[in-house]
Amino acid sequence: MDSRNKYEQWSDVQIYLTDNYLDFIDCTGLAQYCKGDTCYGRFNEGQIECFHEQFQTPWDHDDHMWCNCQPLECLDDSRFVIYDDGYGETSGCEKLVGVWKHLQSTSAASSVSFQEGFKRTEGWSFSTTEEFTTSVTETAKAGIAVEGVGSAEASVSTTMSQTLSNTHSESFSEEESESTTQSFDFPEAGTVWQWQYEFYSPRAGSEPVITKTKDLTQTAGDFAPPCCLPGYQDGDTCADGPTLCEETPAPAPATV
Repeated sequence: MDSRNKYEQWSDVQIYLTDNYLDFIDCTGLAQYCKGDTCYGRFNEGQIECFHEQFQTPWDHDDHMWCNCQPLECLDDSRFVIYDDGYGETSGCEKLVGVWKHLQSTSAASSVSFQEGFKRTEGWSFSTTEEFTTSVTETAKAGIAVEGVGSAEASVSTTMSQTLSNTHSESFSEEESESTTQSFDFPEAGTVWQWQYEFYSPRAGSEPVITKTKDLTQTAGDFAPPCCLPGYQDGDTCADGPTLCEETPAPAPATV
């Protein structure tokens, strides 16, 4: 088994023997046409002919050959993608996760500094910022996951996911740097949290691209993380969307 990010689950190679070059195999992952010690392959989703022109194999049809498939499963509703980055194809799973991150704890009123924008990973292979932004936007259309207490993930509706990605489009389109540093004054003591996104993609490597937004909020302390999505806090409840905190069970009725 192999995994490039936590949403990608690559399985062992499956071998298909065939005497008919028109035979189809089901392969979502890496499909290969093999002869001798050499295989030519391409990433694929769904069915593909075992001997396919897109393999760009130099051999003519042979009465005996085999095809391989290394299946890829995209976990937790992540999005299967195939990219051509100019050096060849790459495939994997993309997922956008939103989470409140601890920024600073204060014992009195204070000014809190923070940065906005995305930070490139070591495995970054997006050719432009626009290409990264487009991938984030397309993934958001499939739904954003949000991380709450205990690292448990909850799903957000498609409509709300697109609203969130549109709201933070500026953050996805600029790279984090000293020039994106800002500050905000909080009049009371407490813990300040920043809304951030983790974008998992085969073009980011094994680690996610972290995007920091302008959305900050303050709670009484580290023990009380925010319970609502940014912009949806309405008093002690959430105006819409999932609740990110564990619900306290109602006390059992007293017995006599």
